[in-house]
This record gives sequence, structure tokens and C-alpha cells, in this order.
Amino acid sequence: MLGGFLPYKTQPLWANIYWTSLSLADPLTIVLLILNINIGLLAYALVIISDVIINLYFTISEKGILGIFNVFILGQLGCMFFYICTIKKVKAAIKTIKTK
Repeated sequence: MLGGFLPYKTQPLWANIYWTSLSLADPLTIVLLILNINIGLLAYALVIISDVIINLYFTISEKGILGIFNVFILGQLGCMFFYICTIKKVKAAIKTIKTK
């Protein structure tokens, strides 16, 4: 946590709490992916989709619609898009592996 607890002093408390909680949610998601792939995939979906929505909201509200054209937002959108496009195939592969 580079900025410490609740690092964004100019942002609302709820957003600060969310962004700070990612310091725990991201590693927990990795652990869940290892321990139970289905629960881990659900946790990852919740993290990436909520993170993209919140970051898009703040980026657009502070920098306008053209603010989304930066490497961080585009990277998050790319990860979310990749997840959404591949989740059915991943789940099918998991099901195949479990039945062998």
C-alpha cells in the first residue's frame, strides 16, 4: 500500500475504502483461484468488474470521456474483456478436467 490507508484524500470515503480493500481482495482472489477455481473465478469477476466501473466513473468525472484513453484504464478494460470472452471456455475446460 504505497499511499497508506485511505490514500486519496480528495476522493469520497467509500471510494477510498474500496481502493484500500483491493490490497486484501486481490491476493485473496489469487488464493481462492488456487483453492477453489470456481469461487476464485467468481471473486475475480467481482473484483475486475467493480474496479473497472469505479475507475471509469472517476476517470470520466475528472477528465471527461477522453480520459479513458490511458494505459491503466485500457489495461483494465482489456483484462475485463478477456475475462468475459474466455470464462465459458475456462469453465468448460475445468469441467472436462474434473470428469477425467
